[in-house]
Amino acid sequence: LLDIDPKTGKYKLSRKALLPKPEGYVERPERPERPDRGDRPRGDRPHGDRERGDRPRR
Repeated sequence: LLDIDPKTGKYKLSRKALLPKPEGYVERPERPERPDRGDRPRGDRPHGDRERGDRPRR
């Protein structure tokens, strides 16, 4: 049991947390929390429309 959601009362479980770490495993240090980046402009292309290079559109 990792946690109990206070709002719903659901249990948060993890099988992975119970498994032994592999030999030689080194735990990563926690990363600092990143500041909120807000609504940044995404350029002039609509979201999801990626550059396809020389490939023709289907």
